[in-house]
Amino acid sequence: MNPLRTISLALPVLALAGVAAAQPMLPSNDRYHVTHTFDYGPGAAGVLPDVTYFSFAHAWVEDSFWRGADYWDPTQNPGFDEYGTDFLGAGGVAHNSGGVACRYVSQTVPTTGLVGSWCATVISPNVNASANACVEADIDPYGPGTRVRGSFGSFGNVQAAPPAFARGYAFSTSGVRVRIPTLNPQGQIIWTTNIDVVGGSAGASSTRRDPLVLEATDAGGATATSVLFDVELTTESAVAASWNAGNLHIDAPKARFFLEIPQGAARDPGSILIEVDGGAVTSTAVTGRFANYFLPPIGTAVPFDVPIPTDTIIDFDARTLVPNPIALAMTMDGAGEGHASSAPACRPDLTTTAVPGAPGYGEPDGVLNNEDFFYYLAQFAEGNVEVADLTTTAVPGTPGFGVPDGVITNEDFFYYLILFSQGC
Repeated sequence: MNPLRTISLALPVLALAGVAAAQPMLPSNDRYHVTHTFDYGPGAAGVLPDVTYFSFAHAWVEDSFWRGADYWDPTQNPGFDEYGTDFLGAGGVAHNSGGVACRYVSQTVPTTGLVGSWCATVISPNVNASANACVEADIDPYGPGTRVRGSFGSFGNVQAAPPAFARGYAFSTSGVRVRIPTLNPQGQIIWTTNIDVVGGSAGASSTRRDPLVLEATDAGGATATSVLFDVELTTESAVAASWNAGNLHIDAPKARFFLEIPQGAARDPGSILIEVDGGAVTSTAVTGRFANYFLPPIGTAVPFDVPIPTDTIIDFDARTLVPNPIALAMTMDGAGEGHASSAPACRPDLTTTAVPGAPGYGEPDGVLNNEDFFYYLAQFAEGNVEVADLTTTAVPGTPGFGVPDGVITNEDFFYYLILFSQGC
């Protein structure tokens, strides 16, 4: 936090007694890996395709050292979720104490291809929270009139370890855009999806979304778009979920798998839906080209496997978008997202001992006792905003209750008293 420090409290003498044991907490972690292999064409004879690779990686952690709520970075994709800002200053400038990493890149792919991986990584000094969001590309060499082939993906991991309060977040997306001037309105993309996720504890959740979009341009410059393929795999408290080698595997108490080739430019649309809640299948649906697929019956308990091909051939006709297309652009995207938290956290558990310099000073031990209170008292008196700034107001139900505001006031002290009295 970037504080404006205000301390004006006459401290009473309090008699504290008793020890409250914190609720046991399991480490929370989540990892994701989304990859796509593509083969797009045909190209226009003698014409060099315009190939662009784009990627965005974003990671943050929040714990007793680094605190954050919302974040905005001018380099990130417009409209993307905001994470990690302590507060916004004049002109909307974000003030960050740390724990935020953001990377956005858009580059032309040379005809020799592109191979590599890039990451945004955050590791808390308290070593109880970390986030790692990465992207990767392996795009083959290409030339005039050739098809454009290769793969790209997103992977990452996030961890929050007890006993201290901690949260972590990782998001990454990568993709390829291929633009080809052409007089042929018909084409094909061969699209392969592989998704892996492993999570742990009730604090972990994951989301993957992967759209494939065709854009057609006519001689007058008018453009129209159509989604050719989209897949979403969302899990909560995942033990494991994957879609690899023609098999969908779900082992999570709550999950949603939705694959769709929408009506539009695609010649053979269809969709698949599987929803899981309470550890069992609650709804399923298939349409169009997937109508004959067998899905697990309602009530099927996790874990379960469903044969769903990961290789998809999509034929399209751009004349459904504009009458006489002269250029086609295919934008292929693959994203992954992970969350982790060590909740239920014992917020007032701040230290093992209140003696400065002693082992365990400033390190939560999973037990709430007088040491925690006197440690908070010391941090409050010293003006340590990272620890002592807990709320805007100490009045329950009032806006700002439990929301740090960058200022230490009496409200923070009385808010800590409330937390301490509630125990863990």
